[in-house]
Amino acid sequence: YMDISGKVDSRVELPKDGPIHDFAWAPDGKGFIVIYGYMPARATLFSSDCQPLFDFGTGSRNTISFSPHGRFVALCGFGNLAGHVEFWDKKQRVLLGEADMHCTTVFGWSPDSRYFLSATTFP
Repeated sequence: YMDISGKVDSRVELPKDGPIHDFAWAPDGKGFIVIYGYMPARATLFSSDCQPLFDFGTGSRNTISFSPHGRFVALCGFGNLAGHVEFWDKKQRVLLGEADMHCTTVFGWSPDSRYFLSATTFP
């Protein structure tokens, strides 16, 4: 991790061994989430200065998708995983709900951050 001025240069320490599956900055730039480790992978919310703020626990996930307004986040298991999705409120740090979206190939949030759509496309 390094800021644009070059004054902050630090390593983000991840407490679980294994690969990094995904990372994403919150739309407001005040933090980021990393999914990492061997399956079941762990997800952690970090502050913009790399301090861990919240642990989402472990699950079959490899994709992060922030809603456009940044309050909600979907932690997804797409691609080679079964399609389980967890919806979290980043502000309150609570799990809002879960869904299974098998074989998802495309997905996204509505512009008002209220809806999450997934689809399976061919070819």
